[in-house]
Parts: sequence; structure tokens; C-alpha cells
Amino acid sequence: DTGPGLPAKAQEHLFTPFQGGVSKGGTGLGLAISKSLAELHGGTLKIRSAVDRGTIVAVRIPVKGACEAQQKAAA
Repeated sequence: DTGPGLPAKAQEHLFTPFQGGVSKGGTGLGLAISKSLAELHGGTLKIRSAVDRGTIVAVRIPVKGACEAQQKAAA
């Protein structure tokens, strides 16, 4: 986005359940759950933010074959 970005202090706990909420009224669970889901599928969720420049959230999930290979390795 092109909003105000996230201050460094706010970024410290973004993925910590119940502590990651930046604005009032949230539970602080959204990003924690999203990151866990991405990781469960062998992917990542990363945030890049700059004050007064905005925030980018990047979710990467590997292609199907990569997930199947991980499942076979875990079995």
C-alpha cells in the first residue's frame, strides 16, 4: 500500500498472536495465522515497510510438486 507504513516498534511483534495488532479493535491474530498457514504449505510470509512510504506483504507458496515432496519426506 502507499499508506503511512509501520514504525519499527510496531513491526517487532506483527507475527506474535495477540500482540501484533497495530490498530485498536483488532485481535492481533491475522498475520500470525497467515504466516503459519504459509509455512504449513512450505512457504513464507514477509513484510517490508517504510514509514511514510507504505507496506508490502509478500506471501510465497511453492508449486504443488514441492509440497508433495515435503509430505513424502515427512512420512
